[in-house]
Amino acid sequence: MKTALASALLLALVACTPAQTPPPAVASASPPKETTTAAPAKETAAASEPKDALAALNAEARASYRAEKEHILAHLGPTILSEGGKLVYLHDGRREEAEINPRGYHELKTLDHIPLALEALVGEVDGSLDEARLQGLKRLRTCIEPAVREFESHGYAATTIERQRRIVSASTALIDGAIERRSVSHAAYAQYAKAMGPLLLASVDEAARLELDAIHRAVTGWKKATSPAEWSRLRVVVISVHMARDRLMEMQYFQRLLGESFEGGRIVFAEGLWEEPKALDLNAIHVLDARVGASFFGDPMRMHRDLLSDAAAAYLPTLLPAAGAR
Repeated sequence: MKTALASALLLALVACTPAQTPPPAVASASPPKETTTAAPAKETAAASEPKDALAALNAEARASYRAEKEHILAHLGPTILSEGGKLVYLHDGRREEAEINPRGYHELKTLDHIPLALEALVGEVDGSLDEARLQGLKRLRTCIEPAVREFESHGYAATTIERQRRIVSASTALIDGAIERRSVSHAAYAQYAKAMGPLLLASVDEAARLELDAIHRAVTGWKKATSPAEWSRLRVVVISVHMARDRLMEMQYFQRLLGESFEGGRIVFAEGLWEEPKALDLNAIHVLDARVGASFFGDPMRMHRDLLSDAAAAYLPTLLPAAGAR
């Protein structure tokens, strides 16, 4: 990571101690047979230094950075990890977990996946369907009705059941027609997809409220059990996938909770770092790199972007005078 390397070099200007020159030999009782001329002092000093002094300096600087990062990890205040379907609260050696995807969230999402499956199976088809797509449609159709019966037995509001029935009804009509004709019209599919959009978003609205309520219950409980002084040190690491990064729901919640207007301060987004040690390590890197940015550049967020970015922006017009030129 370029920022970590840059931070190390900025943080630790540590010189390596040259190897010591061996002491002179004790004089012999009898005079030596030959007299040798001592090597020039400059050559002796050069010979005593490491063969790769630059690499040694770089390694020592990076080691200083790693050691300070470990120190930060050991002394962090309370930390919340958002790991997809659960939150983890770490504080004073304790670990508490809270599930934040209730049953309703999963079941609404499952029925909403029917149109997404159809996009994958026929979204780019306009005409005959190959055997693999036909078989995919048949398998999907077989799964739908038992799933709908199970969903409707779980006590959802009438408005929720009616909306999901509309999604299912339109989807099964498209599937049945495609299987019967062994083809699909892209125009017909586009009309179906357009009708599904508002229904899917209404379902998403309901699922989002269910998850946000679960998040808030867990966070409120942890806040009550933590002193105000300690809670003011809270940091949050949100782990998620690449495609969900922009305006991720959990990010919005914690930014509003902590009054943070951007990612990278007390709230860190850890893309794809599903292993907790790696996510916590990234959290410590953000803390240390904020110090580097503030100390050297007067901007705690300076290391949150490529240290070479400004230099690149200044030089690229010279290197590539015409944008888009190949």
